[in-house]
Amino acid sequence: MNLSSPRRPPTGFSLIELLAALAIATLLAAIALPAYQEHVRRTHRAAAQLALMEAEHHLHRYHAARLSFAGAALPDALTRVPATGAAVYRLTLTLDASQTQRFTLAATPTGAMQGDRCGTLSVDQTGRRTISNNAADTRDCFKAS
Repeated sequence: MNLSSPRRPPTGFSLIELLAALAIATLLAAIALPAYQEHVRRTHRAAAQLALMEAEHHLHRYHAARLSFAGAALPDALTRVPATGAAVYRLTLTLDASQTQRFTLAATPTGAMQGDRCGTLSVDQTGRRTISNNAADTRDCFKAS
């Protein structure tokens, strides 16, 4: 009578298989993470562009009622992007003191967007768009994501 049990095949993963799977996961993460982060930046940039457009419309309505931008100010809801949570852009309004018909709106990156390749996004009363970082193309920074 043989009391030894039949040998069962090993179950689970070997160390080599585990290391191979870990290497593949690391490679995929190294490729996907920068693409995801750029997508998030483009989304924040698009939100800043929308806020700039809303602020610009607010100022043009102000101008239509008073025939001047003198004394105009941004409502609190239009001074940061997003309106709630951690701000990634701060909006500021600059009025030309000598000309009551000119303004510049600027969306300055803060928090997670600091150091963004596009820098500060600006628009003036004519709709002319500019960026503070001349290393990037204005069309690339202002295009939809």
